[in-house]
Parts: sequence; structure tokens; C-alpha cells
Amino acid sequence: THRAEVAAAESLARERSAAREAEHRRWLADPAVLSGAEAEGTRDAEWARRVAQDPSMAITPLETNLLRMTQLGKDPAVATGAALAEVALLAAPAGSRVEVTPAGDRFVIRVAFKMAELSTSESGAVTKHHSNDSMRREVRDISARVLEDLVNSCGTRGIERIQVTCNHTLRQTLMPSLANEEERRHIRDRAPIIMGRLYRVSLDPAKLPPMAAQRQISRSDLMRRMRVDYDGFDSLTISTDGDRRASPKDANTLLQF
Repeated sequence: THRAEVAAAESLARERSAAREAEHRRWLADPAVLSGAEAEGTRDAEWARRVAQDPSMAITPLETNLLRMTQLGKDPAVATGAALAEVALLAAPAGSRVEVTPAGDRFVIRVAFKMAELSTSESGAVTKHHSNDSMRREVRDISARVLEDLVNSCGTRGIERIQVTCNHTLRQTLMPSLANEEERRHIRDRAPIIMGRLYRVSLDPAKLPPMAAQRQISRSDLMRRMRVDYDGFDSLTISTDGDRRASPKDANTLLQF
């Protein structure tokens, strides 16, 4: 029985191999393959599907999000505010808080995001930075990046202002000016851990170049056009003596605008 099974398996393998070889020889003898006409036709068909934004061609999450944004913009059944809110949520970092509020006949988009989503070693009430200036520079660059993604995704029509707020897990407390170092450490260790805002910037779409040139705007140019609405680094203290209760997890509190 075993010999029969082995013989049958070998026979089936030979048949499959012969079939593959015959198919390969047929393919090599096909004039359309040799001339490149088949490859060109395949390329043209795929390009036509991509131009038509065929959903089956979207592979990555980014491509899927971009398709969804385009569909929302073309759907007359979706209100402008609701469409902007969903597009902003797709364009914002994961876990962001997004609000779209009316301002007359226009809208204000507000996004609060976690720094830890876009920067390493920033989870929990700890940071890799040793100075406020160093941390401010990174937060400013990250905020500009988020602002850039929102502008490219939401456009500018019907938008009064786009506001972006960077949040970080931190200890929040009032520190007496006359407290000594030991008292400061005691107060800091007992302070509640929250998700608090560090930096907030906003952009007036009217200050952007025409729609045709927006994709070419550099991030440095965008940073010059955006306005700093809140800078929490003036009251932030980065402790260098370590935090005995520090947790690598972010605080589970509402993100602040």
C-alpha cells in the first residue's frame, strides 16, 4: 500500500511538473510576451484602475485613508462639518482628540495629540530631553508635521482655523516659590499624573499660498506661518533626579486642547 501511495505521489508530481514546463514554454513562445505588448497592456490596465482610484488597489492604511477622505469630500449626503471631522481624524496621529466647531459659515478644526505617538522615549511622565529648549524644538517640529498633514488632507475651503495641541503625560502641581529642594521633590512626587497640553499652534488658511501651490509648501515655511497660541514650557520643570513613581504608560485622561 505504501509503495502504491509513493508511486501515485511521484506520478502526480511528474504530471504537475510537465504541465508547468509546458505552460512556461508556451509563455516563452507567445509573441505578445516577447514583444512586451502583454506587459504594457497589464501596466495600462493597472494604471487605469489607479487613476480611477479603484478601492481594491489600496493596500496600506494611508492609501485606504486617502480614498476615504476623497469619498467624503465628494459625498453630498455628508455634512461639511461631519466630513471635516472624519477626515481630520484619519489624518491626525492615532488616539488623537478631534473637534470641528462652526465659526459663522466656516469651521474651526481642533486636534489634540500625544507626543508619544510621534516621538520615541516620550511615553509616561518621562522624557529623553534634558532641557526645555530642546524639547520645545522637537514639539514645534512635530506640531508642524501634524498641521501639514491636516492641511494636505482637509484642504482650506470652508476652514476658519486649524489648531493643533501637543499633549504629554506629566505631573501637574503648584510649586511654592520659597520651597527648598527637598520640599519641591516631596510636592512633585505627590502630584497627580495627567495628560496635559505642552504646546499649541494654529494656522489661518488665508495665510497659505493658492491651492495649486500648497503641496509644494515646505515645513519650514509652514512653521513661519503658524502662530503659537500656548507655550507650556515656560512653567515646565524637567527633573534630572529621576522619578520613583514614573510609569512608561501614558495617563488615561482626556487630551487637552
